[in-house]
Amino acid sequence: MRVRWIVAAGLCVGVISGCGSTAPVDFFESNGGSAGAAGGAGAATGSAGATTKGPSEAPCSPAKDLSNHMSGELGTTDSVCLRVTDEVVGWGCSNFEGRTVKVNGTDVSCAQVPLPEKVHGAYYFEISAGQFAYASFYWWSA
Repeated sequence: MRVRWIVAAGLCVGVISGCGSTAPVDFFESNGGSAGAAGGAGAATGSAGATTKGPSEAPCSPAKDLSNHMSGELGTTDSVCLRVTDEVVGWGCSNFEGRTVKVNGTDVSCAQVPLPEKVHGAYYFEISAGQFAYASFYWWSA
């Protein structure tokens, strides 16, 4: 597949990275420990470890489902989680000053393709807080 990009004024095409979610998620934190006794996962502290999300969890939440190939204005300067189930072959963002993006937990640049594999049949765009509430997101599919 060949993707041809047309760049217009106002589009974010620079490299961006990092982003976090403060939304509550159901996870267990091993921190080098092990699961607890039957009945639930435990948490123990060790010298090394990582936070692990369960298999049924979305990369960000709460997710807003999108259709019509555009978000419209995000309407907030806070972070947002957007879910797209289309087969995205290209995408972009506008007025994203100060914002960063993760797709399915992977740091990406605005308009970067190919996207990481879908999670639960969708692309989850985790967009960090930024300067403009009128920021927007759009995509096209095959």
